[in-house]
Amino acid sequence: LDISKHMERQFLRRFKDDKRVEFINRRIDRPFKVGKIYDKAFISFVLHGFPQEVRYTVIQNAYNHLEQAGSFFILDYAEFDMAEMPAFLRSVFQTIECRYAFDFIKRDWKETLKSHGFETVKEHSYLRRYVRLLHAEKRG
Repeated sequence: LDISKHMERQFLRRFKDDKRVEFINRRIDRPFKVGKIYDKAFISFVLHGFPQEVRYTVIQNAYNHLEQAGSFFILDYAEFDMAEMPAFLRSVFQTIECRYAFDFIKRDWKETLKSHGFETVKEHSYLRRYVRLLHAEKRG
């Protein structure tokens, strides 16, 4: 899902012959129905850019469109304390990130996913533990 024509062109160019994936031009931050259920959903650096109530909508959209025991993957910032971040990284983060990202890094996303019906939330850390991939499975 994306609303960007640029992303749609890029996706269609890269996956034009792959029948396992599809592009849907739709906003992820509002409730929607696509009439299909999927085994996997993946979002990359999406949640940190929205206010908390909209993040819940995104998570619910993923949950609603996953089959039982389906997997939801979230690549985004990890939880971390800005005060403990090296000064040069903190400066970059404060300069380039939107205001919602500062709230995002303080929240417990594993617990949030569990409270929305996901279980077995696994975490894989990257980039000095400032970025992570969460893998949540829908209850079967």
